[in-house]
Amino acid sequence: MSSQESEPSYFFDSRETDEEITDHFRAFSRDEIEKAYEKKYPLFQLLFQFNIPKDLVNVLEKLSRDDDEYKKQFNDFHTALAIWKMYTGFQCKFNQVPKILIYLVEMIDELNVPMLIRTFHVRSMRFALSLKNDIPSIYDRITYGLIFRDRLPSVILHMKQKKRNLHSFAAGIACKYPFENPELEQWVLSKTGKTKNETVHDGIAYWEEPDFPREGSLSKQKEYLAFNRKEREWERCKEKYPASFVTPFTCSLKQERVDSIHGSAYVLDPNDQKQVILGHLTICCQRLNGSGEASMMEGLLNPESGFLLFEKKSKLLAQSWIWLSEDRDLLVLDSMEFADNRSAGDIMELLRAWLEKTSYQNIQMGNGFNRPIIGEQVPPEHIKWYKQHWKERYTDAYERVWLKKNSHICI
Repeated sequence: MSSQESEPSYFFDSRETDEEITDHFRAFSRDEIEKAYEKKYPLFQLLFQFNIPKDLVNVLEKLSRDDDEYKKQFNDFHTALAIWKMYTGFQCKFNQVPKILIYLVEMIDELNVPMLIRTFHVRSMRFALSLKNDIPSIYDRITYGLIFRDRLPSVILHMKQKKRNLHSFAAGIACKYPFENPELEQWVLSKTGKTKNETVHDGIAYWEEPDFPREGSLSKQKEYLAFNRKEREWERCKEKYPASFVTPFTCSLKQERVDSIHGSAYVLDPNDQKQVILGHLTICCQRLNGSGEASMMEGLLNPESGFLLFEKKSKLLAQSWIWLSEDRDLLVLDSMEFADNRSAGDIMELLRAWLEKTSYQNIQMGNGFNRPIIGEQVPPEHIKWYKQHWKERYTDAYERVWLKKNSHICI
């Protein structure tokens, strides 16, 4: 596989509207559609003219077997078309697909497929994949390779020199990538590692806002990003999901606050606008347009869900999206997200105090993103889920630890 510096326009450069995507599938005859729906992966059957490549079938099979959510995704027009474009785009440009295909399919909602194919840089991706010691998550390594390409070595150097969190940077990007806007791409390249991850993420999120000072100094940009932060982000959420922000939110979780010399732990009020910037504050994907946007929306809309905060002197230490299992017997901290490069040790005493006070007898914590070495491993038969309210699901709680089991604290 080799990259090219310039190439003609390809079919995968097209960007359909919802109506055009629907028209795309309307082009198939009734007989073709009926035939496709007699088989597995009907949308892929249609797109690949009933000849889905074996390596792609293997990917679809593995992901569907591991997680039922993928079965839903693979029956979604947008997702199927994006995967088809990615697969055929790689074949068209390189005559093969990369060995990381399964990970790219998992990441499809985060990817700008036309730019992915057009800018894919093989040597840079190989370098990114070699950074396992610095960046343990292969998804993060792929993200770095796609965004920074041949600039990746210098970016990693700057980030390590400034002690930036390599993991949280990749996870917190709230737009599709590789970036389509060359000015945004250059801004990200010039700022990553040299300023806080949080600032870079916010700049990416607000780049297209009409009044964002794109040509201004970094101090002017920071000033803009800090002004009315939660109020402005709340309005952006309302603009994207107006039907979901009409009525006040409710939360039936027990409001059992802890205040101690170590700080405070409490469930945030269900209508506190701070809920929509928690992902910004902890540099994670739980934010508008982030891969964990569904977690934020579930926490807002589901009355048996919310956000648990750990603070000291009004400064956020960590936060967790929390939810009750459908049988209401189990409270789950989906993941623990830390602010300002903190770790589990910074909240351990406060977490223990909250566990002692809360009347919930069974509490688990997901460790799919951050992996604090605390608690007892939860066996698969004790995994329970919430009743889903939002249209999509995102979770870091496929693997979990017990924090509290039958009223016994496990940390």
